[in-house]
Amino acid sequence: MKEMTFYIEALGFLEDECGNPAHGGMAITLGNFKPGCEIPYSELIKNVDPMDLVSKLLPEVAKILSDVRFITPEEHDEKYGGDDECI
Repeated sequence: MKEMTFYIEALGFLEDECGNPAHGGMAITLGNFKPGCEIPYSELIKNVDPMDLVSKLLPEVAKILSDVRFITPEEHDEKYGGDDECI
């Protein structure tokens, strides 16, 4: 993993066809690791609270979210179409 990217899923990112909150995904990249200093994703998220991360980076978004959790990069790509599908 060369980029420091956190993959998050939360209730409230999206709405269903009736306007109710639905689960959605987000990839937050904070930069790149220095060459040779990369760490596995499991270590990157180990001591980070996903809601705390979203609250600090996107405080207005955090107010509408619940059920916030980290997901794997693979799960993010499978469920939400990868990083090339941005809002």
